[in-house]
Amino acid sequence: VFSDVSKDIQYRYIWETGEITEFRRQSFNSNGNTFDFQGRQITAQHFLRRVIRWEHDGSMTVIADNYNGQPLNSPNDIAPHKDGSIWFTDPYYGAQLAEGHPDPGVAIFNPKGLANPNIGNGSAGIIGSQKQVRPPCVYRWDPSGRLDVMVEGKPGLVPNGIAFSPDYSKVYFVWGTGIDVADVVGNKIANQRRFTDCNVDGVHCGPDGHRVDVAGNVWSGSTAIPGYM
Repeated sequence: VFSDVSKDIQYRYIWETGEITEFRRQSFNSNGNTFDFQGRQITAQHFLRRVIRWEHDGSMTVIADNYNGQPLNSPNDIAPHKDGSIWFTDPYYGAQLAEGHPDPGVAIFNPKGLANPNIGNGSAGIIGSQKQVRPPCVYRWDPSGRLDVMVEGKPGLVPNGIAFSPDYSKVYFVWGTGIDVADVVGNKIANQRRFTDCNVDGVHCGPDGHRVDVAGNVWSGSTAIPGYM
């Protein structure tokens, strides 16, 4: 299952036939998707600025939409841990018109306050945040419902893709222009360090969503010049 964020559609790829079909329309500008250890789909919705879980009976559960009463920005990528927790990144990008809806007034992606979030879609703010107020963060959601900040970002250091090593002892996440790795120690992280600056042959390949395969290799989507994407 994968998202076309701007088109507001989720698609699914059928392994047996190679067919790609629409899965969900409207997806509320969903971005990252994954499945937990019970086979339930978990989705990050930019437009509604929350993380949700689709139950086996087709119902939907909101996993997280705020931190201590402050609304999330625009959850981006998600990684379930074998302990039942759900880790996700929350950068700013859903505040763009093409990927969600802009904040009203002057904001990071609406610097002159000209974009109106209600034009073309009057649902902005009915459910979910109308204004981004949190710093970009990596969060850990506990099955108890508790939400904790693992890493707090700032301008220039914004998270994006996130994934665990095969043994779940390490977490890899996009941090600014590269990818960092940290040790998972219970419900905390330690020893955060740079894994790669994402430069290949002197070309910077801007990292995005990523996954780790069973051999421990990190596979990341990236933006770069043709031949390095």
